[in-house]
Amino acid sequence: MDFESQLKKELKREGELINSPEHLKAHVYSAIQKDRIIPRKINWIKRLIVSVLAAGILILVGVFADKTIIPELIKTIIGTP
Repeated sequence: MDFESQLKKELKREGELINSPEHLKAHVYSAIQKDRIIPRKINWIKRLIVSVLAAGILILVGVFADKTIIPELIKTIIGTP
């Protein structure tokens, strides 16, 4: 059973009448968009979590770098003991 005939059966079950091929295309497009919206939201949430974690790591590195890494780097670059 193809997608179009399955969609027609579901719409008939819900009492929706299909007047034209354009009407059917609109329902198909709507069904496809619904399938795409949820993964987009999940990807957006994943990106948000990763960026927050990355920002936190950078902040921690910056805090500890002031105390340990940066003075050592400056000493090695300048060459003073």
